[in-house]
Amino acid sequence: MAWTAQHHGMDGLLPQGYWGPITSSLLWCEDKYRWSKYIAEPMNSVTNLAFIALALYGARNSLRSKLPWRYTVTNLGIALVGLGSLAFHATLLYEAQLLDELPMIYTSLCLSYCILEDSRRNDPKGKKYGVSLPLGLAGSGGLITAGYLALPNPILHQVAYAAIQIATTGRVLWLLFAAGSPLGKLDDGGEARRKRAMIRKSYVFGTAVFLLGFAIWNIDNALWVA
Repeated sequence: MAWTAQHHGMDGLLPQGYWGPITSSLLWCEDKYRWSKYIAEPMNSVTNLAFIALALYGARNSLRSKLPWRYTVTNLGIALVGLGSLAFHATLLYEAQLLDELPMIYTSLCLSYCILEDSRRNDPKGKKYGVSLPLGLAGSGGLITAGYLALPNPILHQVAYAAIQIATTGRVLWLLFAAGSPLGKLDDGGEARRKRAMIRKSYVFGTAVFLLGFAIWNIDNALWVA
């Protein structure tokens, strides 16, 4: 990955396809328009299809399990990130880049809501945080959006996204391992303990995959700049 301006300085003019000149502020190391004038980066585009399919599968399961709506919305948000990423890598237009990057922020905030608001569906006590939590998260998303549009520096987006993920990870670890968490209070039988252990394994596996992807992303950065 590299800044467009830096890429221009290294390689001169960029290839142009069906969508017109490349206007995104980021570029990736896949050759541009090598296979088709309609898709700037075929591999980065097509791999999003699996991303979208898994997210839709998660939304379907959330509906079938009659989980609170926040889980369905979050899964649909993940699908939206996949669609935005597909559009971004297919066109390398700045507008499509925003369709990839901004939904990443919004969906991460939705995920934060899911793990902070642990009330059940139609809970007679209502939501644990009422409207204060969703309003606070929505306000954070609005501030990040305004800041990024005013200062379109990819580092700003990456720092904001990383901050949300770090905060979310801390909450998840507390839910999975702390004795005082709502999940810990459910450990009154063998089945509950078994499910909690299964969730822990899934989370560890998912974290390992995420870290592997992060490492590959940094290799991509290093090779592209080199």
